[in-house]
Amino acid sequence: MICQNALKNLLTVCERYRNREIEIEELKTSVWETARMITDVQEQGLRNFLRQAEGELDMIQFTCENIFEESLEIISGLTEKIASAIEDDSATVTGNEREMSMNNGDIRIWIEPDTGFFIRATAESGDPVRLSGEGARKLAEALAIMADRADEIGNVHQAAV
Repeated sequence: MICQNALKNLLTVCERYRNREIEIEELKTSVWETARMITDVQEQGLRNFLRQAEGELDMIQFTCENIFEESLEIISGLTEKIASAIEDDSATVTGNEREMSMNNGDIRIWIEPDTGFFIRATAESGDPVRLSGEGARKLAEALAIMADRADEIGNVHQAAV
């Protein structure tokens, strides 16, 4: 999941809201932005859940007198769903995947043994991810690791055939 760091950040934002460190507007913005970062078709359910939660928070903000108390149930559902998504993702991450966060987006590199080597970059603005020299070196290192891993998988796959 390319947005695992964004989900972890959203958990932090939810906790800050529970502790009354931020207002509902900042919480809603974070939920909406996290939903926007989810672009994988396989993660459409999570994206829709986050959008629905943001809509429910919006409705609470403009229709309820006790916004904080009314929103806590939504926050509980959010944190439960996010924690589950992170746990599910951690269970499926293998040596065939690397993820890194850059200053303006996330980059995910993965291998699917039967179909190939993939790189996906997601930036909040929808623009390409721009790399600094240090970021490019990190990406090059991850690519080298993944290329070695792809070779290993290819050798194992060829030996099995």
